[in-house]
Amino acid sequence: MKCSKCGNEIQAGAKFCPHCGGVNGAAAPGGSGGYAGPEAPAPGSKPKKRLGLLIGGGAALIAVVAALVVVFSGMLASPKGKVEKAFQKSFAAFAQAGEKMEMPDMEKLSQSQKYSQSFALGLNSINSMLVGYDMSALEGLGLRMDIDLDCPDRKMGAEMTAYWAADDLLSFQMLADGSELYFSIPQFMGGELYGLDTKTMGDDLADMTGDESVRGLSFDLFELIAAVSPADPKELEAAVKKANKALMDSAEVERTGSETLSVNGKDTKTSVFHMTIPEDALADYVDEMAGALSAAMDYDKMYRDAMKSMGMSKSDIDYIMSEMGDMDVYGALGDAMQQLVKIVGDLELDVYLSNGYVSAVMWEDKIVGSKVEAALYLGGGKEYVDDISLELKGEGQKIVLESSGDHGAKGGVFTDETTIRGPFPTISSDYRYDPKGGKDNFSWEIEIQGLGSLDMEGDLNASKDSLELHLDDISVKAMGMEVVSFQMDYAIGPCKGVDPAPKSARMITEMSEAQLMEVGYEIEANAERWAEEMEAMFMNRLPQELFWDLMYGGYYY
Repeated sequence: MKCSKCGNEIQAGAKFCPHCGGVNGAAAPGGSGGYAGPEAPAPGSKPKKRLGLLIGGGAALIAVVAALVVVFSGMLASPKGKVEKAFQKSFAAFAQAGEKMEMPDMEKLSQSQKYSQSFALGLNSINSMLVGYDMSALEGLGLRMDIDLDCPDRKMGAEMTAYWAADDLLSFQMLADGSELYFSIPQFMGGELYGLDTKTMGDDLADMTGDESVRGLSFDLFELIAAVSPADPKELEAAVKKANKALMDSAEVERTGSETLSVNGKDTKTSVFHMTIPEDALADYVDEMAGALSAAMDYDKMYRDAMKSMGMSKSDIDYIMSEMGDMDVYGALGDAMQQLVKIVGDLELDVYLSNGYVSAVMWEDKIVGSKVEAALYLGGGKEYVDDISLELKGEGQKIVLESSGDHGAKGGVFTDETTIRGPFPTISSDYRYDPKGGKDNFSWEIEIQGLGSLDMEGDLNASKDSLELHLDDISVKAMGMEVVSFQMDYAIGPCKGVDPAPKSARMITEMSEAQLMEVGYEIEANAERWAEEMEAMFMNRLPQELFWDLMYGGYYY
């Protein structure tokens, strides 16, 4: 059966043509003898006006709906509509694959300003052959840090410790409770906490010392944290979406034909579209993106607000900021991108679609007289997200990035093998992560061919609001030989609470001059005792040659 309007083939009995949207077929014949319904007029009688209005209104409604369907279908079927929909579908596929990693929403956790973090890095071994000493005794040296932050309740606890096996060498502790800030170095202060009120700090010190230059100096730790925190990510997301839409609206797209293309090793039938993005639209896009990022991370404003909250004068703030230089990182990046836009001009892309997805995007142009080409290939494997490759060519050089694996964890385990080849040693990455957890469910090896590698193995366990990573072996190798090995632990999750300051904590600003001098003498004595203990510990644990070399530069003969 053919459409009576455009002549294209349509299914038998079809009321609407899928090609032109036209209505087909003659009006239904009357007098069928079927059931006329309870409102049907008797044969020979005149139809009621109300019935005529209903029929007319219904016909008008059907016509409007049909017109909307035709127009909307035409929009989606337009070259630009197809390309835009394919990009959206492709982005959604990769986003969905990332969600299967089951990682916590770090952005949400950070915005809550109520979380706990811990980090520890310890030495496993150093290759003694490369150093010339037996370094095995240094095993267990490390550093750990813990922080509990509860900004809504205005509390924070933090500790940093250098350790050697089971012994803590030196620790620094800090506790914030509202405007009160306490600190301690247990080895020097005998475990005592000393504090001050940061809101009245300047006035208190001026009263104690008579130095009026510090009067008015103050700060609030939690106001500082709020001042240097990034802006609401939803605002940035909305700005990026707006910029992306404006860029797509400016694009001109036309279909240029069909082509069987080799996509990551698989012959793929594709529809080819040529997309042109005007130079002005690209320039506007760069401005919008740079502006959005600068607004989200306005370092200049952050530091100014932080120093202002500390009671610093505008002239002092201006002087410090001038010494720090331009803090608008994204603005500078935007300026560099604008120069590139001027060189490139209108952006001409060839977009290849298959099964509703983007299979490839290609670009070529002349930059400063040299031909430059770029090609991105997506899909080609069993799952669309499993294979990605990027090729860059210019001035006789070629750089190729290839990534393959089970990127959507279809088989239960996320895997990725990435290789970067070019006029330099090949860089390769081999990553494996089992979201179900368990022992040794995580490994990652990064290698620079012929030079060295970084190998990591351990456990990674994550939930919707927390993450725990334990790497029992981080090995740095050179020329196939292990140089040094570490172990690392990292964890982040919701803060369960912060212990209050002990009643024994002493406020410095409430102490007399004699008491302060007594504390100073005590700290000095404890520091000298600690230094002697450390020297004895190192002398006892290290080989004599290594000890003297580390402590005194080898002068022991």
